[in-house]
Amino acid sequence: MEPSSSLLTAGISRLASGQLRCFFGWYDLHRQAFDYINPAGLRLLGYAPEARAEQVNPEKHFALQHVFSQPVQSPADFVRDVTLQVLQVTALNGDSWPALLLVAEANRTDGRIPVLLLPLADLDERLQEIARFSAYYKTAIDHATIGIIVCDASGTILLTNRFAREQFCYNEGELEGQPVEVLVPHEQISRHQKHRQHFMQNIQDRPMGIGLDLYGRRKDNSVFPVEISLGHYQTPNGPHIVAFVSDISIRKKNEEALLHQQQVLRKYADEVQRLNAQLEQRVEERTQQLTEAMHQVEQSRQELAEALKKEKELSDLKSRFISMASHEFRTPLSTIQSSIELLEKYVNTSERDKQLRHIRRIHENVRHLTAMLEDFLSVDRLEEGRVTAHRQPMNIRELINGLVEDLQESAKEGPAIQSSHQGPEQVITDVNLLKNVLLNLLGNAVKYTPAGGTITVCSTVNDSQARVSVRDTGVGISEQDLAHLGDRFFRGTNVLHIKGTGLGLHIVQKYLELLGGTLQVHSQLGKGSEFIITIPIN
Repeated sequence: MEPSSSLLTAGISRLASGQLRCFFGWYDLHRQAFDYINPAGLRLLGYAPEARAEQVNPEKHFALQHVFSQPVQSPADFVRDVTLQVLQVTALNGDSWPALLLVAEANRTDGRIPVLLLPLADLDERLQEIARFSAYYKTAIDHATIGIIVCDASGTILLTNRFAREQFCYNEGELEGQPVEVLVPHEQISRHQKHRQHFMQNIQDRPMGIGLDLYGRRKDNSVFPVEISLGHYQTPNGPHIVAFVSDISIRKKNEEALLHQQQVLRKYADEVQRLNAQLEQRVEERTQQLTEAMHQVEQSRQELAEALKKEKELSDLKSRFISMASHEFRTPLSTIQSSIELLEKYVNTSERDKQLRHIRRIHENVRHLTAMLEDFLSVDRLEEGRVTAHRQPMNIRELINGLVEDLQESAKEGPAIQSSHQGPEQVITDVNLLKNVLLNLLGNAVKYTPAGGTITVCSTVNDSQARVSVRDTGVGISEQDLAHLGDRFFRGTNVLHIKGTGLGLHIVQKYLELLGGTLQVHSQLGKGSEFIITIPIN
């Protein structure tokens, strides 16, 4: 059975089942009678809608057998194409009217065929409707703002609308009947044919904008970018392909312009990023340089502050030295000068006692000046590093007792001096440095302790060190002055009227550093002081 007959049979069945005023029935070739007629068909022939199909005599109303080219012997002898014929139909009441008869090929082995009768009057109205619809359809297609091209399965162009022809620069009727490849760029024709054959083997609708880069060819062979969506529909002659074509030249130009702008912006962004990186690098370098400069400034400030501090200390030291020197040197020298002048007046032997008294005063002041000069020289030797420790065995108890006896003898009217010792007497140390340390501490105790006071010297020796404490009941040292003990030329505010250079404790600390020892001071103003030295003995 041919596909066109089957489709027509199905179409006739759908048409007759509707509300259309027509006759439709199934005709049995063996019985030469209808076994089904639709209600509208029964009414057309003058029968009641509930009448049976067997009651209708085809020969009475229309000569159905005359339709065939020869008598039908079997269903296989029936014509294999659709029969289309105009004949006269007579109703039961005798009314007669022309109708279009459509008889389709049998589709069943039982020999039943579909028969359709359409009154020509109604058919004229339908044809007019179809004509009007076709006009509407053609108008809608031609006025569509997208190119529409219809091709058959072989790729032959069947239909184009006005917009498509304008896109490709063709006149009406020039494209119909030509292969669709006339609209494809020359270099892509071979590939397009392969793609079209593959598409026909597996037909699928394809929407626009799926990422394909497509181009069309105009009549003058110029090429332009297009976007194409594909659809299809089935016809009795096979599938037809509908292509919807859009010229995207303007959009492509806009995209290219946008791409160019993006490239320019990207270039500017890269340049800005590079400049930012350079700026950050420079900022970092400048920050580092500024940090280093600030560090140098801070270091210079600290050095300047230290220099100013040292300069102030030097200035204070100079002031203290000048004050001390002007006092300590002027007084002895004035005493020596006055004593010499008086000695010149005592020429008689009877005045010998007065002469000796003035001579002793000269000797005392000379010793005082000599001691001051010795202190200056000691400080100078210590600062230049010319004093070193020479350790050797010695008896610390004998050294302390000897110093106590000498001081007690020279200060008979001064404070009482007591001494005590615990532990071994032999130690290994520099005897001269230790002697100078103890002599300085004991001398200060005698100097600053009034008559009637007490000085106690306690020495203790163990396996590793010797400890000597010199405690007095003298004038004491204030808390403010304790912080400056050991500074050169510094003297307590409560003893400025007593002779002294302010170098004694400074020299003591330097000697103890050479011996590897330490000095501790405990004092209360008006109650006395205690100086404790500790030195290693090995």
